[in-house]
Amino acid sequence: ITGSIDQVLIFHYIGGAQLAIYNFAIAIPKQIKGPMKGLASLIFPKFSEREDREIRAGMKNKILWLFLGSLILIALYIIAAPYIFKLLFPKYMDSVFYSQVFSFSLLWIISIPSETYLLAKRKIKEQYIGNTIGPVVQTALLLTGILWGGLLGLVIARVANSLISSLMSIMLYNRASRVS
Repeated sequence: ITGSIDQVLIFHYIGGAQLAIYNFAIAIPKQIKGPMKGLASLIFPKFSEREDREIRAGMKNKILWLFLGSLILIALYIIAAPYIFKLLFPKYMDSVFYSQVFSFSLLWIISIPSETYLLAKRKIKEQYIGNTIGPVVQTALLLTGILWGGLLGLVIARVANSLISSLMSIMLYNRASRVS
């Protein structure tokens, strides 16, 4: 339900035309996220076989490099977005600004190592916490964002949710890795 609630809220509160603009705005950044999810598949086997202290030793560097890489990716996308839309979606140039704002959700990439650690080391309690709190926070942010800021409010809420989820994942990793 939480995966599609943004679509329902847009259609219900601000209409079908805004829903089309939104879907085009998020399309390319969501496609960029796809290959990044494969990074977790590459990290998982290494995390499964390594000791916790080995993983902890390199975690800050991994997160830092992913953060810097995310910023570069976001900057490149912000520059390229108007040209991409002009070429691929010329009727939806209104989506460019929203897409550029939404691209900041790519900072989610920083949470890949911590989320993978929780899976690889079977930290069930932390996974439950993240999987319970995350959707509740997301729903509250999306509803608040669309009611107060319309489409831009919703896009900002999606970015905020991405950042909050990433930080929560990193905090849950820190908690789980200290306990081990």
